[in-house]
Amino acid sequence: MSVSGSGHPDPRLPADRCRTTGSPPSTAAPTHPFCRAEGVPRTVMEAMATGVPVVASDLSQMRDLVSSGGYTVEVGDVEGFADRIEACLDGEYPDGGRARIVEEHGWEETVERTTEVLDGLREG
Repeated sequence: MSVSGSGHPDPRLPADRCRTTGSPPSTAAPTHPFCRAEGVPRTVMEAMATGVPVVASDLSQMRDLVSSGGYTVEVGDVEGFADRIEACLDGEYPDGGRARIVEEHGWEETVERTTEVLDGLREG
């Protein structure tokens, strides 16, 4: 597991299975900007599409999406996050995330939905 920042993220996580990438330069864009108002975060969907388990804040836009490929944890529950990350490192997580993203958000679905929206705009 890679964690952006410096220092070991949590002493309960095994040092041999976690690495820190260091702090990004101040001019670099964050790898996962956090916004409570964000709809469906693309980075979460991208991780799930590759089969990577996700641990995310228990926000309404995350709850249903993440349930098939990871866990949600109450906002601010640092110990809960650490526990779920540890479970993922031990291979204990739902593994349906990739299939769900491919089925519901693959290129064919995206093209179909986009075409419907554009057709609706054209028709007035």
